[in-house]
Amino acid sequence: MILQNFIVFEGIDGAGTSTQIEMLKNRPEAKDFLFTAEPTSAPTGKFLRQMLKGDFPLQNESAAYLFAADRNE
Repeated sequence: MILQNFIVFEGIDGAGTSTQIEMLKNRPEAKDFLFTAEPTSAPTGKFLRQMLKGDFPLQNESAAYLFAADRNE
């Protein structure tokens, strides 16, 4: 797949990035867009979200491997 346009929404929690993405998804021209998020909603991504909230302490290297695994899912 060749990307013609690449848009990234970055921001801390509560900055409104999810709101902006949802607004973009509702536009008619967005039907051909590919939306992704990290961590994903896959099981590994859900675990990573809990880890990022501080629920599970994890070594940095282990977290990096989990992010790679999440991208692979």
